[in-house]
Amino acid sequence: MLSDKKEMRISYPCSWSYKIIGQDKDMVKEAITAITAGKYTLNYSNASRTGKYHSWSLTLEVNSEAERNTLFKALKNHPQIKIVI
Repeated sequence: MLSDKKEMRISYPCSWSYKIIGQDKDMVKEAITAITAGKYTLNYSNASRTGKYHSWSLTLEVNSEAERNTLFKALKNHPQIKIVI
């Protein structure tokens, strides 16, 4: 069977978005500011039913796949951030 699998091509620089989930609203915002150190748009999205978790949409310009992956890893590995999508 032949596969019609096609790779997605991304042209850089481009606008890229991450969905970020964490517990402490202020600490997560500080973490994002420290990691991105540049221009970005951050929009509060939602709180969990119990109010324990909060989510944001982070959009910023990335110049390469390496930069995009580095930002993802830095966000994912920060102790104040629980999930990055």
